[in-house]
Amino acid sequence: MVEQNGVTEVHVNWTIALELRELLEESGVRVVMTKSEEDEYVTNRDRARIANESGADLFFRIHCDNAVPEARGITFYCPDRQGTWEGETGPPLELIPPCREAAEAIHDAAMSELDGLLRDRGVKTDNDTVVGNRQGGALRGSILSRVPIVLVEICFLSNPDDVSLVTDPATRSRIVSALASGILACLGSGEDHPSD
Repeated sequence: MVEQNGVTEVHVNWTIALELRELLEESGVRVVMTKSEEDEYVTNRDRARIANESGADLFFRIHCDNAVPEARGITFYCPDRQGTWEGETGPPLELIPPCREAAEAIHDAAMSELDGLLRDRGVKTDNDTVVGNRQGGALRGSILSRVPIVLVEICFLSNPDDVSLVTDPATRSRIVSALASGILACLGSGEDHPSD
């Protein structure tokens, strides 16, 4: 695991996922995690399988970005076209509009609650990522998913200011609360929510 500015992506993701699960469950959402402990390695294929088999209303993936130190902020990604990976093509075409709607709903509700705390990098497509572009426009998780999928890059771990936001408990709590509000807005009274 690569450490940047004193943290690893795995630790930040896991901490946020646990706090987010707690808030969502308090709101009546059934949460299905794709791993059971911080250091457990789960492949993209297995993550998608867990989401698909659970019949989730939303497959919500939590990540942190990395770039030049000047890059900052939170970004929401969804597929806007199919891609191919290891001989599999996806997501199904009929899933693409619901993915966009989910990403926009989560983004809009979360950002209105964050009120400028994190730089808003908006809703982008998988094709805007290096890996997604290489695979024809979709990330591996999106290619294999058969339920609506949204990926959030919480912050840039390469930026010390972003890292200070996600490592401060009070600030992180605001971020998690905003994500929960976004997911609840997306799901309405949804029941299933696999999360990394």
